[in-house]
This record gives sequence, structure tokens and C-alpha cells, in this order.
Amino acid sequence: VYGDLTQYRSSQTALYTFSYMLAVLPLERLDIIPIILSSGQEVSDISVLPSNTTFYPTSTSNIGSFVLSGTSVTIGSYSIKLTYSGYDSLSYSAPLAYTIFISTNVPLPAPTISSAQFSNSGGNVYVNFSAATSEGTFGDSTFSCDQLFTFVGASYSSCSFISFSVVMISFGVYDQTNSYLVPGNSITILANKLQAQCISTVAAVCASNLYNQVGSVVVLKPSTALIPSVIVTVPSQSGSCNNLTIDVTSSTGNSGRAWASVSWVVRKQGSSAEILSIQNYLNVYGQAVTSIISLPYNYLS
Repeated sequence: VYGDLTQYRSSQTALYTFSYMLAVLPLERLDIIPIILSSGQEVSDISVLPSNTTFYPTSTSNIGSFVLSGTSVTIGSYSIKLTYSGYDSLSYSAPLAYTIFISTNVPLPAPTISSAQFSNSGGNVYVNFSAATSEGTFGDSTFSCDQLFTFVGASYSSCSFISFSVVMISFGVYDQTNSYLVPGNSITILANKLQAQCISTVAAVCASNLYNQVGSVVVLKPSTALIPSVIVTVPSQSGSCNNLTIDVTSSTGNSGRAWASVSWVVRKQGSSAEILSIQNYLNVYGQAVTSIISLPYNYLS
């Protein structure tokens, strides 16, 4: 955080506000006083605002918050300790919290690419960064992914920032002549594309924030992948000289891509040779089941 709170925009209070929550309200008045420590010693050059928060058995909220205020040159690592004063103060405790103060003139480090994972539908990949980014020159627009990343199919995939720290990759209409991203592939961010989100009101400070370096992550499979739902449609009757149409195009779960594998099992009254010949005919189609299959009438007796 910046010690000089004037470096933040009015809409960015969440970036420097510390909060805590009581498990239960006190039996009587309870005062909570945050103190700031450096190397285990309380410091006086950082102010806590407000300096204390009071809770009562009748309080309407069990949440307290405060901000830390220093100066433009306040730097270093500090710990935050909550102290308690009141009848049942010994009933409360909290671990130390830690924060780092940075000088107004110190550029922020660049966010790094931290993870990438397919959505449960398989239709998108979400790329996460370690911190809020500047979104570079991309903003809220949709852009070709090869402007920011390298991965299989980046040039014909679309990207967009859905938050300051998450990019969504979307895939176009499936084309069997192209290769597409799959779990286990890598995504690499190009160098010098993104800075940390600007939190300063001083343009020169924002401009000095560091740009990202090249970094890669392996794309993870969905947390809960869709289970394929197979729908086979055939006519209830077919003439003895008519081919039999078999339609599986309404099946779902392939995320708009070719199926990884398709296997047919045929059951009918008749000889095993007839069943095997039909089954072999259908299996020749392999993954190419995006259109209606026509089974020649001479396979049917």
C-alpha cells in the first residue's frame, strides 16, 4: 500500500482498507485497537484511522475496518496486531496481519500469469494474473489472442478482459483443418504488454510501473467437465429400398469441437455377420458425425 493515501483515487478505498470480523459480539463493551509493529516494536509514524472501534452486545454489525496512513516516503514491511480492551477481551484473538508500504515514487512490479483453466463447458479458457493489470491497450474490447499470448490456435481465438486480473479466451466455429488449445498445452504471455493497475493519481508514477516479462502456464482441465449426452434419432419406419438415416448431431458435450472418439454398438435381430457389418460401416465415420449418416438399405434385411 501507499503511505500517502492521496495517491489513491476516490473509488479505490478497497485497495487500502483493512477489515476484521468478530465471531460473536461481546457480552459488554469491547474496544479493538490496531497497532502497527516493525521488527516487533510499535511504530508511531503510521497512523491508524480510526484508532479504535467499539462493539456492544447490541451492535448491528460485527465487522470493523481501518486504514493506515503514513507519508509519501513511508516504506518497509510492517505487521498489524489487534489489541482488545473490555470485560471479555481475553475471549478474542487474531493472528498478525502483514503489509508492505511502498514509496510514492517506487514503480509497482508487473503482474505475472498465474494459471489457466478450461471452463466446465469447455468453450472457454480463463487466464488468471497474480494481481490487477492495466489491461494494456486492450481495455474492454475483444481482440485476437495472438496480440497478448502465444498458444495453439491463438491467431484464430478471441480474448477479452472480464476483470482487471482475468482474461477469457473464446474459440471460433470449429474447423477441423485448425488445431485448438487442449488441457496440458501451454499459454505464454508476450513480454512488455501489461503493467500493474494504476492506483496512483500521479500519471508519472503510473507510467513508471514495470512491464511484464515472458511467462507460461499449463492449461488445466475443467473443474467439473460436462458429461457427453448422446442423442440418436432414426425414423420409426423405413422402406425396404430406402437408406436408413441416423442423426446424432443433437448430441452435446463436445464443446463445439470434434468428438475425441466415437464408438458404435449395434443390437438387432439377425445374424452376427449382419450386425458386425453395420457396426463396421458406422465406425468408419469415426469422429465425423456432425452430419446425418445414411446407412445403405442393402445392409438391412
